[in-house]
Amino acid sequence: MATKRKTTKQKDTLLVEKNRIRGIIDKAKARGYAPEPTNPSSTFQLELAAALVRSRERLRGKTASDFMEWVDRQTRAQVPNLQSAPVDSDLNAAALDRRPKPFLDELRWVSKLLSKHAALLSDFRISAVELEKAALQRDWTTANGILHHSQHMYGKSIWWVEATIAISQSEGGLDRQKAVTAGIRKQRRNGLAGYLAAFFSIRNEPATTVNTFSNDTADRINRLKVSTALRSYLRFKLIWHHTFSPKELSNILLVAQGLLRAVSITS
Repeated sequence: MATKRKTTKQKDTLLVEKNRIRGIIDKAKARGYAPEPTNPSSTFQLELAAALVRSRERLRGKTASDFMEWVDRQTRAQVPNLQSAPVDSDLNAAALDRRPKPFLDELRWVSKLLSKHAALLSDFRISAVELEKAALQRDWTTANGILHHSQHMYGKSIWWVEATIAISQSEGGLDRQKAVTAGIRKQRRNGLAGYLAAFFSIRNEPATTVNTFSNDTADRINRLKVSTALRSYLRFKLIWHHTFSPKELSNILLVAQGLLRAVSITS
């Protein structure tokens, strides 16, 4: 009897979550017909990411898998241009308003989410490997071409910001790196990408040592008045030798789910 009640509750919850997604799709389609819509791709992906962060708390097991399949079908069929459009990755506040689930639960949900973007993620990882190869060979023409391809395909992800700053320093020296960083920060002044860009730039300076940078950055992060989840994510992106607990890994996965695009979760 208890099992039957749980099954019925999950079905009711699934219907609620589907209706939430239907509402987001309907709003996106309506914006598409409005005069001069404001960045419709970014708005749609922001709202979708926020909804999925909430759904992960309420759905589990096969119900979660069926929901993911349904969302993928609906977005591809009804708003394909918005669903696949490149957008600049930045922090979705909805991810900071939720509590992380246990690490394995977060990992299972993210795995289901990423499985719907296998081709996109494969192309992204190939580009990342090719960029590393070009950088090691000091082939800046190829490296910059790969970064342009990444921006065109996926938008300016956190990975793109980090890689662009690193390549600019290797190719053009410290002055070029600082100019590129300043341009990124001007465009993303109040966002996570702009904040991280400053640290990526410092980390790439020839005079910076790993221990000094890590200790100074760890101290700065500890003093930030932000959520525990965001502090975990900042350590993950900036402090290479930090050892993460399962709870911290859950925090990282939660914040990563709020970065709009699948490629941002993996980078």
